[in-house]
Amino acid sequence: MGRLKYAVHAYAWTASWSNMTLDLIDRAMQLGFDVIEIPLMELELVDAAAIRSRATEVGIAYALRLPARWQTIPPATTKLPVSAASSI
Repeated sequence: MGRLKYAVHAYAWTASWSNMTLDLIDRAMQLGFDVIEIPLMELELVDAAAIRSRATEVGIAYALRLPARWQTIPPATTKLPVSAASSI
């Protein structure tokens, strides 16, 4: 059995994620966390390439989380916002 891994959600420090909060990836690593969970509540502010680059540079794993309302397949009649549909 492997070592237990510890994660922290970015909401521990911020109510919104953007490139302005990329330093939280560093903070999570400095505090000894193995994984940081990053919310995708405002998709237009999320830069996946910047997250991947910073996490790789720092050496921490990350998990991107969709809002609960998008975690199930919507009915065919449901229209997602353009930014959400193009990012899912």
